[in-house]
Amino acid sequence: MKIITTITMFLACVAAHAQSVTYNHDASVMNQFLVGETGAGHLTPDLYYDALHKSYRNSAMMTSKQMFRLQMMQALSKEETHAEVIDSMLTDRSRVELKNIADRTPGVLDAAYMVEKSKIEKALAVFKGNIEKITLTGGTSAQYRQWLECYNAVYCGLQAVRDAYMPQGSRKEQYLAIYQDILRKNVEVCEVLDFLREQRELKKHPKKKVRPLPKTQVGRIAKHAHGRWKVALAGVTGYNTNHEETADERLQDLLENNGNEESAKKKGRRP
Repeated sequence: MKIITTITMFLACVAAHAQSVTYNHDASVMNQFLVGETGAGHLTPDLYYDALHKSYRNSAMMTSKQMFRLQMMQALSKEETHAEVIDSMLTDRSRVELKNIADRTPGVLDAAYMVEKSKIEKALAVFKGNIEKITLTGGTSAQYRQWLECYNAVYCGLQAVRDAYMPQGSRKEQYLAIYQDILRKNVEVCEVLDFLREQRELKKHPKKKVRPLPKTQVGRIAKHAHGRWKVALAGVTGYNTNHEETADERLQDLLENNGNEESAKKKGRRP
């Protein structure tokens, strides 16, 4: 108990002595601190600095930290304008990128797909239904797998466009291109179905005569088209009627020559 009391009293004395030393003001140290930090004040004692540090006393005010602080503040003030310009440019760029993100991010904000969704899905449904009819119409499983892979490729391309990071304008162009591709492929698969139906009918009725296609009257169609062309050019200023007559004569000669050639071929083929 006596030892603890002795140690406590000793620590209290040391603390009191430390506080008295800490708050002991020294004018010469204070002046040296002021001269080094701000350049103000006076270095004391004079005898000491005259004898040992005269050159330092003469240049102490010019080499204080305050001079470096002023130089740094001046340099930073020049960079402030440049920093403000960079900040404004980055702010404007961030606004633009925010709009781009809102415009290009797929998902709920995909307005282009919301517009084209109904007709694309209807075209896909019709395409898929026609593919399912291939085996029912007499097609092979290889044909079915081929067209099913074609359907999967189109559907995969559609999903890739929906998940892509692109502007709405480009996304809409891709949707329209996919829609046109679906229509073309649907026409192709319908032609395949027609061919399979005809083939099945021929297998069921091998002696059935196939109705020939009607002969196209090329001469009459060309003459009517040329007449419409003349009517369209009749209202054009400076239209040359002589040129019209020449074109008429050339067209008539061409039709007559074609007719003569066809009749000559038919005569030559007769036994």
